[in-house]
Amino acid sequence: MNKCCRVFGVLVALLTLGMTGCMTHELRERIKSDIPYTEEVTSVLISEDGKKLVFIGNRYHYVFDTPVGLPPSLHSSFRKSLFVVFKGFKVDNDNHVIGNITISLDESASRDDKEEAIELGYDKRPASPALELSLQGTRYKSGGLAADSVGYKLNYAYKVTVLEERSSLGKAALTAVTPISVLADGVLIIGGVPLIILLQVSPH
Repeated sequence: MNKCCRVFGVLVALLTLGMTGCMTHELRERIKSDIPYTEEVTSVLISEDGKKLVFIGNRYHYVFDTPVGLPPSLHSSFRKSLFVVFKGFKVDNDNHVIGNITISLDESASRDDKEEAIELGYDKRPASPALELSLQGTRYKSGGLAADSVGYKLNYAYKVTVLEERSSLGKAALTAVTPISVLADGVLIIGGVPLIILLQVSPH
């Protein structure tokens, strides 16, 4: 093979690698795109020790560390006037889930309730004081466990959009089975601690 042929071969190889690199990058970007799904959250629970916030959905269970700003609201005089909006929920390939909830007071809240909420750090808004909280936790398979007890279920399920990250390697994430279990008397527990429904937090 003469020198010209060798040079030509090297150029072809480099161009091929460059094209392959571009195609691989585009393919990876396409694979990494998020896929939305809708979860119906039928129960919103908190552990008796106040450390865990739990959303039970039809497909998955979501266990979060309770955000600092939530407990004061649950012990306030306006707790029965609260409603919640879910937004920005996303789960990665390790089943780590992040999201935000906005807690607001409904029209039944009194002037004193609104003043108390503002003292607790709620933002002043035209409609009603509101508090935005960030959540971080883990998604689990329901494992066949469903909180069908009327005492645990909300009157209306929240429909929450969750963005699920695709693996850049095309490998499905392994999702652990829920750490929530049911005692003989029907009480739900997590890590041996009973879960309590947030009756005062209703869908809106």
